[in-house]
Amino acid sequence: METSHIPHRSQTPSSDPLTSGGGEPPGDRQVCLSETQQQALEWLTNGGSVTEAAQFAGVARNTVSRWLHNDPDFRAVYDAWIEQTALVSTARMAAVQESAVDVLIEAIRQRRDARVAMFVVKQTMDARKK
Repeated sequence: METSHIPHRSQTPSSDPLTSGGGEPPGDRQVCLSETQQQALEWLTNGGSVTEAAQFAGVARNTVSRWLHNDPDFRAVYDAWIEQTALVSTARMAAVQESAVDVLIEAIRQRRDARVAMFVVKQTMDARKK
């Protein structure tokens, strides 16, 4: 079975047998995924289901499920992708937030839109209650 080493920052303690002896700093290690695992992971990270990832990789559905639940390397890469996706989404939302506020301000000031003004006041009051 052909495998590839994928650089990945893991939170694994240095006493873990997967990370010890490699001369890597604690928390750094190379994960090892087979070509089939890489194919399944590619499908999953592009929005596919476990069943679709299994079909794409040519393995049974329960194999991909087992990798997700029991294979620390597979899970580490998958979790890193989930975390990265969440960070990117949060950053993108923060980037457009200022533009959204500008649009609201314009609607209130230039069009004297009472409905938008009331919405903003209500949202502000609700946020202060929390």
